[in-house]
Amino acid sequence: MKITIPKHTNLRTQSLFVLLAVAFVVLLFSPRDHKFMYNFERGQVWQYELLIAPYDITILKPQGAVAGRARQCCTQYPSLLPNG
Repeated sequence: MKITIPKHTNLRTQSLFVLLAVAFVVLLFSPRDHKFMYNFERGQVWQYELLIAPYDITILKPQGAVAGRARQCCTQYPSLLPNG
């Protein structure tokens, strides 16, 4: 009696091996000790230098919304913005 192994079993084994190998490589190169650089408490004054994000986020508004907000600011705070 001869026992035959289906071909798809070998493919599944190879796929599982590749998946485990990729997971191992990802875990190998991922940082192990991530430490937050700042110590702060709620209600206390920020004790470090200015905290600036390493990237810029662009906020796009329609021109009409920007002009309307500028007019609103001019009427509410006339001494802060020049006339015009």
